[in-house]
Amino acid sequence: HAERAVRANAVHLSAWVQLIVLQILNDQPDQARANARRYLALRPGASVDRFLDRHPARGTWIAERDAQALLNAGLPH
Repeated sequence: HAERAVRANAVHLSAWVQLIVLQILNDQPDQARANARRYLALRPGASVDRFLDRHPARGTWIAERDAQALLNAGLPH
């Protein structure tokens, strides 16, 4: 779904985040890093800390897992 959302709307920022997380979780680090660079070009001020601050499940293992995936893909802390 994330890939389709990004194809349909290249500036769908939350879809980019989910795509990056899923690529890390599915052992596709090269694709995740490339997509992280695209995401950062669209949202230059993005960071994992900002992601966690706005995450609806803040403080849960899901938010922490996603944050770690974003870090592994190259998003700044």
